[in-house]
Amino acid sequence: MDEDLKPHKKYFWALQEFPDDYVITTDDDLLYRNTMIGDLLAAHEAHPHAIAAVRTHLIMFNEDGSRTNYEDWIYEAPHYHPALVGVPSMRIFSTNGAGTLYPPHTMPPETFNAEEIKETCLTADDLWLKVMQVKAGIPVVAATDDQLLNYVPGTQGEEALCHQNTESGVNNIVLKSILEELQAKGVLADDFDKRVADPSLDALIH
Repeated sequence: MDEDLKPHKKYFWALQEFPDDYVITTDDDLLYRNTMIGDLLAAHEAHPHAIAAVRTHLIMFNEDGSRTNYEDWIYEAPHYHPALVGVPSMRIFSTNGAGTLYPPHTMPPETFNAEEIKETCLTADDLWLKVMQVKAGIPVVAATDDQLLNYVPGTQGEEALCHQNTESGVNNIVLKSILEELQAKGVLADDFDKRVADPSLDALIH
């Protein structure tokens, strides 16, 4: 590994080196339930063409159809709305370090453009992966309603990436940067919000 891709390291080389295998991404600062792998495999077996994830957010939209800011999404949505579990959708957003299963040959080749990653989203792997999933038409499915994180004690100071990216609005800037950069280069169409929108999920959260 000749370069430090920060949180992208959890998937970048593994998905390329083992394209024919199942890859589960995790973080080194979390404690995991002993049912995590079984939950992910069960979700995958039920929905083999989706990416199964332990922790997911629900992307939200304003009344005019525009996407809300990241901090206004429903974090860990299936924890509060269990009906979302097992429902694959482009609107479901995976946080990859909490446990995410990637089936073989899932992510498009553009996922592994290190220069684009460093230019647009070096500290925000989840956003990059979501954009790539939308590009490839790959939905995400929540594997469980047990979504809350359990951190290794002493690992979550104020400098933690999750706090930097969400609490200061960095995720909004980064997502805008990814979309604009890839659209300008013709890698991505300009219909991200339209492709992510899934009004059918609204009935599951009310």
